[in-house]
Parts: sequence; C-alpha cells; structure tokens
Amino acid sequence: MPPPLTLADLAPERFDTVAVASVEPVGRLFGRRVPLRRFLREGDGGGAYRLPICTSALVWDLAQEPGAETPFAGFHTGWQDVVLVPDLSTLRPYPGAERTAFVMCDVVEEEHGDPVGIAPRTVLRAQVERARAAGFEVLLGSELEFYVFRQSYRDARLARFRDLEPTTLVRSDYSIVGQGALEGFIGRVRAAMDSSGIPVDACQAEYGLGQWEVNLEHAPALETADRHAVYKAGVKELAAAEGLSATFMAKPSAADMGSSCHLHVSLVRMADDTPAFPDALNPFLGGLMEHLPETTLLFAPFVNSYKRHVGDMAFAGGPIAWGHDNRTVTFRVIGSGPSLRIEHRFAGADTNAHLAAAALIAAGLDGIERSLDPGPALTGNAYERSDVPRAPSSLGEAADAFEASDWVAATFGKDVREHYAAMARAEWRAHLSAVTDWEIDRGFEQA
Repeated sequence: MPPPLTLADLAPERFDTVAVASVEPVGRLFGRRVPLRRFLREGDGGGAYRLPICTSALVWDLAQEPGAETPFAGFHTGWQDVVLVPDLSTLRPYPGAERTAFVMCDVVEEEHGDPVGIAPRTVLRAQVERARAAGFEVLLGSELEFYVFRQSYRDARLARFRDLEPTTLVRSDYSIVGQGALEGFIGRVRAAMDSSGIPVDACQAEYGLGQWEVNLEHAPALETADRHAVYKAGVKELAAAEGLSATFMAKPSAADMGSSCHLHVSLVRMADDTPAFPDALNPFLGGLMEHLPETTLLFAPFVNSYKRHVGDMAFAGGPIAWGHDNRTVTFRVIGSGPSLRIEHRFAGADTNAHLAAAALIAAGLDGIERSLDPGPALTGNAYERSDVPRAPSSLGEAADAFEASDWVAATFGKDVREHYAAMARAEWRAHLSAVTDWEIDRGFEQA
C-alpha cells in the first residue's frame, strides 16, 4: 500500500502542523508537534526533519516517572538526548487532529546516528529483517478492544475513575442495534483511520458494557505495528474531542471483561509471493509455544495486564496450547489456503504492538530454524486441563523469566533484556508498595 502522503502533499492549504513521533516502551507515542514550515525548511534531504528529544521518554513508566534504573539513561548519564529521524514512508494525516500530518520516526543516537537498540521500533525492525533474511515477509493483523465512557478524561479523573457511565448499558456483543449506541463516534473513527491510511477491516460492540472492537486490515509487521500505535492515539484524541474517554487498559473493571489485542500472523515466501503456511505452520507454532513463558513480558508489560487472564470468561490465552478455531487456547489456528493464519491471543489492549510483534516473530522463526514440534491440536476447554502448561500469571513472574532467559539475550540483545527487565521491576516494585482500596476494605477493621 503506498503511503497516504508524500512530501509534495504537505501543502500549506492542507496542513500547518506535523506530529513527529515514535513509540515509547509503554506503547505511547512520544515526540513533538512542529510547524509545517519548520519541518520542511530544516529537513535534511527534502523533509527528513531530525528532532532531538530527552531519553526520559524511553524510560518513563505509565505515570511518566523514571522508576527504572537502566544503563541506557538516567541521572548517571545526565538524561542525554536521542534523535527522532522520520521514516517518510509513514507520512499520513494524523487521525483526530485537523490540518495535522503525522510521521513515525526511528530513534537514533545523537552523536553517531546509530539506531537505539532498546527502542521498540528498532527491536521490531531487527526481527523483520531477520525474517526477510530467511526468505519470509511477516504479515500481521491487529484486533484491538477498548472501553469508551460518557465522561471526558478530565471528569473521569476528577471522579477518580469511579462510577463512569459506559457507552452501552446492556450486553451488545455483535448486536447491530447495540452498535448504534456509539455509531456516530465509531463511524468517525473508521473515517479518520481510513483517511490516514489505516484501513479498518471491521468493528463491533463487544461483550463488556461500553466495550468496543475495531479491527485493522493486515499488512507487513512493521507497518501494522506503526498503524496500531497511531490508531490508539487517534482514538483517544477523537474521544477527547467529543467529551468521551477511551481506555486501552487490559482490565479496567474487575466486574467486566478484559480488553484484548489479538495478533493474526502469517508468512509469505518472498521468492514467489506464496503463503508459507501450512508448510511452516507447525514449527512456527512450536516456537511460539516454547518461548511464550520467557517473552510474556513483551506481551503483558503491566501489573494490570495479568488481571485480564483471571476468571471463567477470560478468553485471554494463557494455556500454552494450540487448536483449530478454539478460543480457549493461546494459539488459535484459523482460515485456510492463503488465509491460513495463527491468532496469538495472549496480549491485552495495553500491549506495545512493536514489542509483541517482535517477540512473536522471533519465537516463530526459532521454531522454523529448529523444526520444533507443537504436538497435537487441543480440543475442548483448555482452561479445565491440568496437564497444559501456563504462561506466567503475574508481572513479577514474567520479569523473572525474561531476565533469566539466555535466548532472550541472544535474540534481542543483552541491552534489550536488561532495559525491559528493569522497567518491569520498577513497575512491580511500585505495585508492591501501593495500598489499594481492596486491601483497606478487607483489612482495616478485620485484620
């Protein structure tokens, strides 16, 4: 698919601002909005604007606190700058903001211009290039769920996120009439994404009260991850403009369903543009199954991520098994012929798509290289099987497995392993030091 915009399209009568951004480890876009004239005037080689920005963005946690102690950046380095270098193939209108273009950037070191190895886009690009060296193009599709509430972000925060009004008041999963409750907003999301070169495949009301799902068409893995990040930011900006609030938390309510991010993966042989599945399906599955425990952290990066996996109605992955059209396993095989693909069901809506895609590709390629056998397909309810292994059930367990893995260090680099383990440790420590309403309600009088 050609880029939605070229530099020649950045005419002052259409645009006055360019959002220059990349992806933080926690999955947010970071960067700056710059005037169009500056983007074009200061560009190196016709618009390749270079934006210095503090390394704090690659260490921040969800609360924008530098809790992690990493060799990459901190007070010990003076919080040095990195540089965002636009990838002009990603230039597009920014969904949710008028007269604003968007460009995704690679993160490079300020002095020599080398790629920053721990940056999410760098991590994914390395695995995409590895797949291409093996003769495969990785295609990825993204199914992303989220909740939308009637209150604005400001009002929701002032209410401490209590008693928010969901945008559906009855279960409306797949209901065409139920989808009408928010079709004005969802329709604007579809239109904004399509005009930004982020084509929507389908959308629906989901089971949770106020829960929605918008699926994106499949594309090469890096393009899908880029679209995914812009889409999440665009949904939030569109919601804010209408006085609504949208959340991509994996489990925003203990009383309702979690929100998933199902990733659909297939391989195409670059030599003749033919599907590599089913020949490579089994070993790819074998790699996914073997490496899920040590890469869980890259699919589920926060304390809240694991709460989506609790309960009889989780439909969230966890059992390390595969099956044909079986939603109780983590690796669901669906489709046939050219559409044959694996649905990776473990990640929640809070995942960083660049890191999740990198973990998925790396594990699958290792399975192909080592001819790993995934074993027979599982039938029936995987949650009831005591003989099926499970992925880590908490961020602490996931951090232990990630940090102890020699395969992670060999595949992604020791710097990546150290950086993301440190970020997970900081998140876990913050969680352990917090006193929650649940603890007070249970223990204040009775302990």
